[in-house]
Amino acid sequence: MRIAEVSQKYDISADTLRYYERIGLLPHIRRTSSGVRDYGQADLARVEFIKCMRSAAVLTLPGGFLSTRRATMVDAGQGG
Repeated sequence: MRIAEVSQKYDISADTLRYYERIGLLPHIRRTSSGVRDYGQADLARVEFIKCMRSAAVLTLPGGFLSTRRATMVDAGQGG
């Protein structure tokens, strides 16, 4: 799924998605051969998780509660 589609689906601006990638909340977004971001199912689940945490006021940026390591642990089922 391309960035415009993700932006529309989750009501998050493309700039915000790029920012999340830049600070490490959305690491390793796959790119097409022409360099266009191509979000997979795991990426979409992470976007949904970030949006949920932001709406619950658990995640504040920059320097918020959720670090890349913490997000990785949650994705791997090691933390909660």
